[in-house]
Amino acid sequence: MRSVRRGLFLALTAAVLLAAACGGTAAAGIPRQRAVALAQTRAQQLSRTPVTLVSAASGTLRSFEPHSLPAKADEEVWAVTFDGTFPPVSCGPAAPPHPCPSPNASMTVLLDRGTGAFVMGTTGGPGGG
Repeated sequence: MRSVRRGLFLALTAAVLLAAACGGTAAAGIPRQRAVALAQTRAQQLSRTPVTLVSAASGTLRSFEPHSLPAKADEEVWAVTFDGTFPPVSCGPAAPPHPCPSPNASMTVLLDRGTGAFVMGTTGGPGGG
């Protein structure tokens, strides 16, 4: 009985070590909570009002940004969406005078799932995201 337990222990230990060596632990990437915190910092820098979390999901870049570069389309990312007040990047040419578009009401921050590095940010349509 003792040798069976020892054999099971050794087999389990070997399986854990093999999974770690093959990237089993690292493949999971940063946890959701960390992704939300990193993305919130970025979104808040761009919003005129406090941001509120709408959602956080992981998947491929292609699933959140269909027009992504083919070489990056299968990159695993976190997509974290916030409500806030995100002014347009540009109001267009200086002349003739014209009003700026309304601010966007939502923003999605895409982060590399493995490292948490910023990939890109996208804003929704004016007044409703």
